[in-house]
Amino acid sequence: MEYVIPWNQIEISQNDSTLKSLCKLKPLLKFRHENLPELFHLINLNNDLYPDILFYWPDNSNEPILEFYLNQGDNLAMVLEKRGKITKLDINRMNGQISLNLYEVGYTSSPFLNRYHLININPSQTDTFISSDSYLYFGGTEIPQIFTLSKPFEVTQSKYRLRLSPLISDSNIVCELTMGDKGLALAEKTDATGRVWYFVIVENNIRKSPNEFYYIDAETPEGFNEKMMGWLSSRYLKIAK
Repeated sequence: MEYVIPWNQIEISQNDSTLKSLCKLKPLLKFRHENLPELFHLINLNNDLYPDILFYWPDNSNEPILEFYLNQGDNLAMVLEKRGKITKLDINRMNGQISLNLYEVGYTSSPFLNRYHLININPSQTDTFISSDSYLYFGGTEIPQIFTLSKPFEVTQSKYRLRLSPLISDSNIVCELTMGDKGLALAEKTDATGRVWYFVIVENNIRKSPNEFYYIDAETPEGFNEKMMGWLSSRYLKIAK
């Protein structure tokens, strides 16, 4: 069964005539709305009097498109653009802010990289009310339901393995980190042997040889500093208190 994205949690009252008139402000959106009106949603990003637009085209022949447009009265400004098929979307509201945890399947060859986007919408911020961070993870990664931690860490051992799950196995290795690699621990789990594991974001801040960080070419701009998600054993981690 195909996943149904809960856009209704952030939509405001849908008005076809309002959408049509807004889309006329941009030729590309006008063309899209004339042919694909079902892909548009009215939302309110910044709690003003003007409805904004969310556009999501999951079946685009090149790659899926997600865009947010801010209504500035006589203009629509694109404030967020993502590419990739959404596999899960968690929407959280707190104190007038909206947090979107967006999971996206990647369109690369095996081992099938995916992306996790953390999008924060804070209407009280005037210039940067939308912030977005993206992280890579591999298909099959065990992702915790909630992130209960926010603890910086540093790897203290070379050839230290990032894994898909909190388990020592030859079949769940994502890559090898090295001494000095840093990141952020988001969740914790203890396995049946008593070993403590952390679900982490790895900054990939240190250049590595191909046999240490396989799957991503750390010598390219796309590979170096590409943040990764996965599990690390606590044995050779220095965790901030």
